[in-house]
Amino acid sequence: MNNVTGDLAVATVVGKWNDAIGFDDGVWAR
Repeated sequence: MNNVTGDLAVATVVGKWNDAIGFDDGVWAR
């Protein structure tokens, strides 16, 4: 839970992946 750098990296990757696919509100919007 304290791995801020890892969390940020994951969030960035997921955000770019969602952007690339065109998800504005998919599973992550719940």
